Amino acid sequence: MVKKEKRSSFGDVYGAKEFHEDLPKLPLADVVGVQYLVKEARIVEGFKGKFGKSDFALLLIENDAGELATTLCGGMVVVEKMKKA
Repeated sequence: MVKKEKRSSFGDVYGAKEFHEDLPKLPLADVVGVQYLVKEARIVEGFKGKFGKSDFALLLIENDAGELATTLCGGMVVVEKMKKA
């Protein structure tokens, strides 16, 4: 029998505090191709999920109308750019 590795949760990464839990959470598909200002980014490295470990960015974004929302991005290019910003 193969022992399953425990998956991480956001609570494991950030404790009880959520990432802007009061704001809408947009799926990445709704964000692609639209220009947003990234107001805040948190990089999560080595997150243990269903498909193994991965890195991703939690993003607080603002559209042209000044509306805020959050989204996740696991693209390596975006994650690397957020690390350098």
